[in-house]
Amino acid sequence: MANADAACADFVDALRVLVDWEKEVAAAYDPKDIWTPVFRKMQGSTRGWFEELAALPDFLTHTLSDASANTQKVFNPRFTAPPMLNEEFCKMVDDAQMRSAPF
Repeated sequence: MANADAACADFVDALRVLVDWEKEVAAAYDPKDIWTPVFRKMQGSTRGWFEELAALPDFLTHTLSDASANTQKVFNPRFTAPPMLNEEFCKMVDDAQMRSAPF
């Protein structure tokens, strides 16, 4: 049971990290307004990762209740780059870096 408790704690921690990151992005402030478009674009970027992790409890419930326990089950989430972190986003970051450079 200790392994199950540790797995649950890891799952909750992963969700907490994503929530905390989203909070930090939402609260990010740039007094010169150079990075504001980048911060706005990043908001909601972890949605896909939440959706991947949200499938885990159902997967475990189904796996643990399956009578044919002799088969191997694999949970394989795909943590890919969020769609909003694309070429346009990279250009926004480059532009902000150039505008905020000291020289």
